[in-house]
Amino acid sequence: MALTYKAIRVATLCAVALSLGAPAGAAETGGPAEPGGRNGLSWAGTWAAAPQPFIPGSLETYHNQSVRLIIHTSMAGSMVRIKISNLFGDRPLRIGGAHIARRASAADIDSTTDRALRFAGRQSTTVPPRSVMMSDPVRIAVPALSDLAVSIFMDYAMAMIGVYERQDVSLAVNLFEWTYRRSIEKYRALLESLGTPDPLRAKYREELGDAIRQIVAQGTPLNAAVDTLHIPREHLTAFTQMLQTELAQLEPYNCARYRLTIGKTEEWVAKGRPS
Repeated sequence: MALTYKAIRVATLCAVALSLGAPAGAAETGGPAEPGGRNGLSWAGTWAAAPQPFIPGSLETYHNQSVRLIIHTSMAGSMVRIKISNLFGDRPLRIGGAHIARRASAADIDSTTDRALRFAGRQSTTVPPRSVMMSDPVRIAVPALSDLAVSIFMDYAMAMIGVYERQDVSLAVNLFEWTYRRSIEKYRALLESLGTPDPLRAKYREELGDAIRQIVAQGTPLNAAVDTLHIPREHLTAFTQMLQTELAQLEPYNCARYRLTIGKTEEWVAKGRPS
């Protein structure tokens, strides 16, 4: 699978900041170090792109691609971590995986320095709307005033790389599990919004469609169409009312549900909806 790499200077909805770490007291100047670093590290920011809302009409989306950001560092360090911002996002930002490496030339990297980034020990993560996510530190020697390449992978691309190039299906499993769970949540929300199904509509779904086709496509009067269906007497009044409601709501844009053509439906509407 071929990936598209894009060298960009500023991300809009998704912004990245880079911190460098060095043993306490050994960090070069160039920015205030964070006190109390873990494992004796002192952290200092060396590059950032300010998060900002996108300009209307300029939003780019990426499918089956990776985005590679070229970062120019201001100081040296032996550990790196990145912060991904979704502060202006209105939906979760799904990251299938991320790598960091020293740049060789243009958008190419020095493969011997390629490091996978993890987020709380996982290769993939989701940044909630209006939130930020910090990666786990990774060891890589970074000279001062050098270039790094941060590659952020979309879900599907990262999973397929794992399957076809690394013979590792774990990323695909994580992706499909996440997708399946999200679809369950959406289906549950949809069911709740629909309420309890109408048992009469479910029972006579086929008969309802048959009657509507007779009336619209063949010009059969409503009562005559209903008589051909042999609806039990106890359901006849409710079925007729349901049929009248559906005919009142029938339009060319929703006629396909009853296997009607747009032309026939438009013709029926133009005649005043005879029934």
